[in-house]
Amino acid sequence: MVLTPFLTMQTIAQPATPSPTPASTPTPTPTATPGSSSPADTLTPTPVSQPKPEAQEKIKLELPEDPFEKGKTKQEKQEDEARIGKLIEADRLYKAGKIPEAVQIYQKVKRPFLTALPPKVAELPIVTDPEQLSPGGQVYWREAKEGLAQNMESRAIVAIDLLIKKHPEFLPGQLLNTQIQTQYGKPEQALATLEALAVRYPRNAEVQRLRITALNKAEKSLDASIAARQYALLASTNPIESEEFTRLADNAFDDYRKALRRKINGSVIGNVITGAIGTLLTGGLIGPLTATQSAFSLIQGESAIGKSVAKQAKSQLTMVDDPELKAYVNEIGQKLAKVAGRKDFEYEFNIVLDENINAFALPGGPVFINAGAIAKTDSEAELAGLVGHEISHAALTHGLQLMAQGNLMTSIVGYIPYAGGLVSDVFAFNYSRDMERQADDFGTRILVGGGYAADGLHSLMLKLQAEEAKRNRARPPVWLSSHPGSDERVTNIEAVILNSGFDRYAYEGADRHASFKAKAQKLIQDEKKRVKLKKKNPDM
Repeated sequence: MVLTPFLTMQTIAQPATPSPTPASTPTPTPTATPGSSSPADTLTPTPVSQPKPEAQEKIKLELPEDPFEKGKTKQEKQEDEARIGKLIEADRLYKAGKIPEAVQIYQKVKRPFLTALPPKVAELPIVTDPEQLSPGGQVYWREAKEGLAQNMESRAIVAIDLLIKKHPEFLPGQLLNTQIQTQYGKPEQALATLEALAVRYPRNAEVQRLRITALNKAEKSLDASIAARQYALLASTNPIESEEFTRLADNAFDDYRKALRRKINGSVIGNVITGAIGTLLTGGLIGPLTATQSAFSLIQGESAIGKSVAKQAKSQLTMVDDPELKAYVNEIGQKLAKVAGRKDFEYEFNIVLDENINAFALPGGPVFINAGAIAKTDSEAELAGLVGHEISHAALTHGLQLMAQGNLMTSIVGYIPYAGGLVSDVFAFNYSRDMERQADDFGTRILVGGGYAADGLHSLMLKLQAEEAKRNRARPPVWLSSHPGSDERVTNIEAVILNSGFDRYAYEGADRHASFKAKAQKLIQDEKKRVKLKKKNPDM
């Protein structure tokens, strides 16, 4: 397992005449937030007793030898150093309001997107006015309505089938079809029809309302809650409509918990949740839950589930206690959480002392970030991209969804010591491709809402891919290995940014991030030494 280069940053004066080098250079500390335009936002060391330089200060980034850097040539290290220096220069211009100058530098430093600007994915055309139908279509429409009104099953079914075949874009006909299916004893077929329409018209509020109603009638209240929540966060652009669907989501989840209580009171636990919910969490960190325990967890809600698991995780993982580092990650996380919504969540952001780039979010808001994610990212925007992605999984109820399906798994048990450092497998939710796509999409949107460059997550994924391609390792970085289809996802993120018109040439936060990156690297190195020493001297 490899460690990232220990990046140090010094402000080197360029005096008119040579001056003696000080014996030691104090550790720089950040003195301003990303939103500040004060000159105090630069990272400068504590003043040393020496003449004040007359020339303009110049930033120099030093990349000392480190195991993580062994595969890089001297030229590659110099290119990394120059790139970060350029990002810092661009950030300072950006914060000073010199946007055009900053954008020019960002454009030179960042790799162009490989994805060409695709046409925006348009929903299929919708026809709602019967007068727009062909003469034959108007006859079928009239016959289907009259057949349903007169309870003439064959007449209604034949007419609606002919109408849909001739005019699939006629939405009232599609919705009438679900009514006919329901009335004549085919509610499952009606629900399947609505599910297909929801995919075809993902931003049509009326279709989504009918789908949610059908799910509730089918006693699939949890599915109804998830569908409403995701529509409110991902698809709706109307604040009033978003609030409506948020209420629908809350009401459906309340119904789900009430139904679950009734089943528990009736001692019908065996099939409370689809699949083997007893395997909710496996391994040594958090043992398997019984069906009863799992059901009670779901009754308590997402926040209660997250708090319970987070408490146990903190007690068994090595956590970072550094106040400045914790405050930095919490500031980024809370900023993004405000944009993500879910006021019912109690977001908290924790740091695990592990060298891998990894993170996971629990239902209800607890988020865990590895110190390696801080140590191996080059900017605040990259770290925020990772944090925003995990927040999205929580906000979109992906963890709860997997829990209800009995597919919520963990391998936190992989956090065990070995000779040379810490081993960590990933806290692995078996997220589907759709879930990953949703989290990338929503995560990019909240990243932009937080004031960062839109391609923070994109930049991080490219870096990880490049690292693995160069090393020719069969196993990808742990965070990518748990999130399948990384090439496809990079393309999808590019499409989201391009189609939405998001700005990738905006604040990166490279300057501010540098000191926290160095601090995280130091903590990781110290922990590796401590673990190695303890192995040699178990009685210490």
